[in-house]
Amino acid sequence: MLRSLLPSVLAGLGFFLAPALGLGHLLHPDSWEMLAFFSSLLFMNQVLIERGMANNRQDFVHFSMAGMIGRLLLSMIFLLVYSRFRLTQPTHFFLQFFVLYLFFLCFEIVGVYRNLRHFSEQKP
Repeated sequence: MLRSLLPSVLAGLGFFLAPALGLGHLLHPDSWEMLAFFSSLLFMNQVLIERGMANNRQDFVHFSMAGMIGRLLLSMIFLLVYSRFRLTQPTHFFLQFFVLYLFFLCFEIVGVYRNLRHFSEQKP
């Protein structure tokens, strides 16, 4: 679970320190909601992968891909709903959303890479 907590804490520290460093203008007013959304997505994806690997470790790739596709679809739904009902400063919102998306995606790719390296070391 540490892997799902680390990027959330790092992004939260960045959001918290940005106004103190004079970079508050770079943050969208709804950035904390975006951070909560991505943190919950990363946590749910990690739980999905762990449960999938509990029964059969060979299904890791299937559960990992299902998690990535699920994150993509849920992100599209989030953007659609948010842009329909609560969107202010649309360019700023979408830019920050995709920066956070890529930030959390990088942490997930590192986790997938670690697991795949573990599988390649097991095979003769």
